Amino acid sequence: MWNKPRPESSTTDKEFASKIPNDEKQRFSVKNPAHFTTMATTSILPVDLNAFILGMELDIASLAEGVGDYNTSKKYFEASRVREEAMRSVFWNADMGQWLDYRLMNSACKEVEKWQAQNQNQEAFASNFVPLWIKSFYSVKLRDDLFMVGVGKIRGTMAKDTAIRWIRTNYVAYKKTGTVHEKYNVEKIGDFGGGGEYEPQTGFGWSNGVVLTFLEDFATDSTEASSPSNSDPGPVKPTTPLVTFLERVQQLAFYTFGESNFDPKLYVDLSLKFNLEDAEKAFDKLPRSGNGKVSVKDLRGYIGKYFEAAGDDVVYAEPEDFVPEPEGFLPKVKNQEVRAWALEVHSLWKNLSRRVSSETQKHPELHTLLPLPKQVIIPGSRFREGIASNEPPLLSAMVYEIYKRTGDLEFAKKCLPALIKEHQFWNSEIHKVTIQDAQACTHTLSRYYAMWNEPRPESSTLDEKFASKIPDVEKKHFFREVASTAESGWDFSTRWMRNTTDFTTLATTSILPADLNAFILGMELNIASLAKAIGDYNISKHFLKASQAREKAIRSVFWNAEKGQWLDYWLANGTWKEAEKWEARNQNPKVFASNFIPLWIKSFYSDTILVDKVRRSLQSSGLLRSVGIATSLTKSGQQWDFPNGWAPLQHMIVEGLARSGSKQARSLAMDIAVGWIRTNHVAYKKTSAMHEKYNVEKCGDFGGGGEYIPQTGFGWSNGVVLTFLEEFGWPEDLNIDC
Repeated sequence: MWNKPRPESSTTDKEFASKIPNDEKQRFSVKNPAHFTTMATTSILPVDLNAFILGMELDIASLAEGVGDYNTSKKYFEASRVREEAMRSVFWNADMGQWLDYRLMNSACKEVEKWQAQNQNQEAFASNFVPLWIKSFYSVKLRDDLFMVGVGKIRGTMAKDTAIRWIRTNYVAYKKTGTVHEKYNVEKIGDFGGGGEYEPQTGFGWSNGVVLTFLEDFATDSTEASSPSNSDPGPVKPTTPLVTFLERVQQLAFYTFGESNFDPKLYVDLSLKFNLEDAEKAFDKLPRSGNGKVSVKDLRGYIGKYFEAAGDDVVYAEPEDFVPEPEGFLPKVKNQEVRAWALEVHSLWKNLSRRVSSETQKHPELHTLLPLPKQVIIPGSRFREGIASNEPPLLSAMVYEIYKRTGDLEFAKKCLPALIKEHQFWNSEIHKVTIQDAQACTHTLSRYYAMWNEPRPESSTLDEKFASKIPDVEKKHFFREVASTAESGWDFSTRWMRNTTDFTTLATTSILPADLNAFILGMELNIASLAKAIGDYNISKHFLKASQAREKAIRSVFWNAEKGQWLDYWLANGTWKEAEKWEARNQNPKVFASNFIPLWIKSFYSDTILVDKVRRSLQSSGLLRSVGIATSLTKSGQQWDFPNGWAPLQHMIVEGLARSGSKQARSLAMDIAVGWIRTNHVAYKKTSAMHEKYNVEKCGDFGGGGEYIPQTGFGWSNGVVLTFLEEFGWPEDLNIDC
């Protein structure tokens, strides 16, 4: 919007303008590179400008989606698709493998101009490659048969080599001149650039930022492996000084007390009696032997003096709404012995009710526990802290169940933003993976990927013990795999191992789990239903569409018609940022209970033909045992393997079968539920406790294996037994004993 000499360069502009007729002075870009006065920028459609606007449209669409404005999001997403198509049509030159500026012939720019190949500017400019910066074009194949990549988006040899050369020339020039420069001579390392209207400038914002970005994205140190499987560039959540110190206490306790019945989590649950500085000083002054050990007496004395007992920062809290026998409690249970036991199990909710102590609220710096303001229900035993880390996305299922029972629209409205935020988390860049199926359709699915590549604070001694068996360059990657497996809830299982006998071969981030994606599908359906209930039809429509895409992806990537199961998919591409082509051999053929979890979701249990296939597959799988469904067929000593059965897995599979409408499926569901109720009851009578897991081969026997001793309490076991009794009841004449 300017047709006079630029104020900052008016003398220069006037000097050039003096060489052309007066009627041309108000518009003059270079049609002839030898003559500055042939400027014709307004007659050019620039590749890079349109790429920037495409990026803007995609960013606005994403930001609008993030704040729940789906109308705006849809508008800009559609605009981005139109512009992307326009760029491919007008700028892209397949022979050259570049996007070329387009020169307009119609100077008035008011009429539609017919595209002509001769109007593409075939001179080479860096701007011809700028569209690679935009996600829509990351994988466009270039003339040299390499996949050129957008810096910072997809790693590749060409990108890394270019970045390293740029870092090097900036560094050498800085060492010579003591400054960073505006531009550089790319023919000579360490030489800054020249030319233009003014002296070369120093400072310099964009040069500083780009060097630091390249160093963050591409530079490696001497301990980092060069292969994708070992390099670990992902994000890490910070820890706190108190947790770091408690890990030291944990490590010393491990060496002092020995491995027998050692529970490392105990030590990160300790609360300080005094400030951290005093505790650290006293810890450092503990008398040590030549090998660094401390006597059992001295360490016990130190812990007793400086720490409160683990779990003292949470205290019992009477639940206000607890009723000893709720109205309409288990009407289908006719057996009085079973009914009395069910009331005992119901009463356990009182025992599991907790609140954070007032001392924790007053002095949070002395505690690792989050100072939660309201009461919580804990799972039981050592799991005393409520929420500890990311877990499988089942919050929406809980919210939806409460809404179905209560019809509370205000509750639904209050919960919806949190559910949408959780959905965004599981579909963030590090979690989502694109698979191209056999029909060349692309699907987006999710995986576990923890924001952590250090030993887990609650188990740092055990993690470090395993890590001592592998090279240093692989340790960060191993620690992330351990944390990601914990994120799955299945910690630990041969399901996640490349070599089932070697714990250090965990590869959870390289697996697309069938059950995780079923949970997210359920979340999408739940959000759509809740949004519709409160009258937010845009959100409802958006998530219904997302659920349809994910259902299609699950059918395409995980479903194995021959086995009648949904199989986890192992990723071949270690970088996971490029679309990976689906291959049948990458489905994991091993049998796990998780192979049947998608049946829990309405999209699948409503398909009667599919249900029949899945039922027959489950019956012949080897997982069905006398008192429940085994987690796997591998007896590894890990707790999420054979012969352990877990309440949530029984519940999801049984509920899917029962809701299907198939008489045969419901009959099987009832058989599984009866066996599970029976083993829980007999174990309770023997031990006076509900257990975290059970041995599905032996009625009344609780499970074992894993990093810690078997736990009691227990939230999900209590809930599933009561749910099964509510669904199926218990006839008066049916024996409850083994």
